[in-house]
Amino acid sequence: MKKVLILSVILLVFSSLWAEKKKEIGPLNGVQPDDAWALAKLLSDEEGCVLLNFDYGKGQVLFGKIAFRDLLTKMRTNVLVHLDDGILDVDLVDMEEQSKHGSWTKSNVTLTKTYRRIRQRILKRMHELYENPEAFNTLRHKAYADVDLHYLFLRTANKLASDRWVEKFMIDKPFDWNVTFVDIANNGEKSMEHYKYVETYTYGGKGRIDSLDNILSYRFFFIKVYTNSDRNIMQKKDTRARVAGICKEVRNQKDSFSVVMVEG
Repeated sequence: MKKVLILSVILLVFSSLWAEKKKEIGPLNGVQPDDAWALAKLLSDEEGCVLLNFDYGKGQVLFGKIAFRDLLTKMRTNVLVHLDDGILDVDLVDMEEQSKHGSWTKSNVTLTKTYRRIRQRILKRMHELYENPEAFNTLRHKAYADVDLHYLFLRTANKLASDRWVEKFMIDKPFDWNVTFVDIANNGEKSMEHYKYVETYTYGGKGRIDSLDNILSYRFFFIKVYTNSDRNIMQKKDTRARVAGICKEVRNQKDSFSVVMVEG
C-alpha cells in the first residue's frame, strides 16, 4: 500500500511538471522588424516603463524598469526584446536587488519562479497583441506615432539607414509629441515664407541620463515647427510643451537631426 502511495505521489509530481512545461509560452515566430519594434514599444507602455535603447543592427530594444518581489526581496529589472531571424523573444536583464539600507546592487538571480512568471507574462501579452491583426495594426500606428522610437533610432543611425527610416515612418505623417520648448522666432526661410514663425523644440528621451554617451547626445534631436499661431509667444524656454504637426523633412546634420514640421 505504501509503495502504491509513493508511486502515486511521484506520478502526480511528474504530471504537474509536465503540465507546467506544456503551458510555457515561447517566442513569436515569423515577425518582421517593423512589427518587432512596435511590439517592444507597446509592451514598454503597458508595463509602465520607458524605452532605454534601440539597436536596429543587433535587433534589440531595451526597456525598463519593472519592479517586483522575489520572496521578501525587492527587485527590479530591464527587459530586452530581441529579434533573430524572425524569432522575437524577451529576456530580463540588468536585474538588481534592494538592500536593507535601500541601495540597489546587481543580482545574479535568473532562474527563480518569479523570473519565469514575469517573462511568461510578457511573452503572453506579446502573443495576444500580435495575433490579433486588426487590433495590432491600430496599435502599431500608435507606436510609430510616438517620439521615442524615432529618437532612439536616429541618434545612432548612419545616413542611409536614417534616410530610409524617415521616408518609411515619418514623411507626411502627423505627430503629436510632448517635448521641450527651446525658442520661437520670426520665420525668414523663403521655402516656408507663408508661415510667420518657426518654433524650436528638443527631445532627449525618457530614460535616465547616466552615461557620457547619453549626455553628449541629449540635445541632438530637434523639432522645428513652422506656424502662423501666436500661442507660444509667451512660452518660457526649457519648459515642457506639446507640439503637433505634419513632418515634411528630417535634416541630417553633423551632430543633430532636425525634424521639420508644419502646423497641421
